[in-house]
Order: sequence, then structure tokens, then C-alpha cells
Amino acid sequence: MQKIAIFVGAVTLLVGLLGLVAPVSISPGRLPVDCGSPLSPDMSQAKQANDGELAEAVITDIDFVALCRMELNDRRALTITAAAGGVFILAVAAGVSALSRSRQRTG
Repeated sequence: MQKIAIFVGAVTLLVGLLGLVAPVSISPGRLPVDCGSPLSPDMSQAKQANDGELAEAVITDIDFVALCRMELNDRRALTITAAAGGVFILAVAAGVSALSRSRQRTG
């Protein structure tokens, strides 16, 4: 059971950390706009879309920068929560493991 908890905790932590470096993009109106990653946001393409400089951009009232910020914040919240959950699971598994070892030694 402890090995399963350690595995689940490690996978959850890894998913959380990978989610922080994975690229984020939005596509309102079928126009894909890259936003960078939660650790290194890049709003240049979103600003170009707001200014109508992208060839595919249709003049609309969509705020691409705001959408990118919201998507990046959502990704940060999800991945940081997952990573923290993984750390918590690993800590609990380590504590249970240490407790069971100390009980085996004492008898």
C-alpha cells in the first residue's frame, strides 16, 4: 500500500511540475494564440492579436492578453495544487513508513 501511495504521490508531483513548463495557448474564434508557459509567460502574440497585427486576426472586442492571463492563472492554480498534493501524499507515505518501521523495531 505504501508503494502505491509513493507512486501516486510521485506521479502527481511530476504532473504538477510538467504542467508549469508546458506551453499554454488560447484559440478564440479559431485563431490560435500562444501565451508562453506558466513559468515564463509570453504575451507578444496576444498583444499582436489585440492590435490586429496578426494576418488571421479579425477585428473583434476580444482581449487576447486578458484571456492569456486567465488561462495562465488557471494552469498555475491547477498545477501548483497538483504538485502540492503530490508532496503531501509523499510526506504522508514517508511518515507512515517511518511509523511502521519504528513499531517493528520496538516490537
